[in-house]
Amino acid sequence: MPGPDALHVALADDHDLMRAGIADLLHRSERYRVTVHARNGQELVQALEAGAQVSIAIVDLSMPVMDGYAVLDWLKQHRPLVRVLIYSQFADDAAVIRSYRGGAHGFLCKEEAAEQLVVAMDTLAAGAVYHTDYSQRVLLENPDGLTVEERRRARLLAQIPQSHWGVLEAICRGDDLTYAAMARELKLNRRTVERYASELCDIFGVRTKTALAVSAIQLGLAKPPKGS
Repeated sequence: MPGPDALHVALADDHDLMRAGIADLLHRSERYRVTVHARNGQELVQALEAGAQVSIAIVDLSMPVMDGYAVLDWLKQHRPLVRVLIYSQFADDAAVIRSYRGGAHGFLCKEEAAEQLVVAMDTLAAGAVYHTDYSQRVLLENPDGLTVEERRRARLLAQIPQSHWGVLEAICRGDDLTYAAMARELKLNRRTVERYASELCDIFGVRTKTALAVSAIQLGLAKPPKGS
């Protein structure tokens, strides 16, 4: 059982069995006491706003209502002294980059051995930042702190001429407009519209208007069609 000097911990995970297992593991270490059990980020925030005092928060990324990234943002603004360990089933490069950039002090995949969670907690409790070999490699390979998708988005933003945005938005709108209809709407010559569309395809590295629209929408460079 936790000792009298055990650090208070908040645990946010939408799986009841996972929370119970983590709490049991930490209590058996005798160094940590889970005092806040939250099924999502909103419940964690509500507990802290109600006066709960914790030193470390273990936070899942994928949760309903309020996910782990939103929790990181809130803690950075309202509880900057709380150290955060992201404990997630999803451990891809983008998740690692976004978590540390958002203020996490450690990232651990749930597939790792359970004992590694205590090691990570001890690292955070000592005031250090916890890394696995994987998370360290990801951060070293992405020193700008951007994900591959974010880097591509920034590159495209720099390459798309201002004059081409109207054509891109018209293509992404889902109206299936012909080039002639786009030209009338945008008050441009039809050949100019065709040239802009072709140049946009080259910039995005695609061959069709449909692929162009899908890529632009996925990267957040254009709004999806209404009703989609």
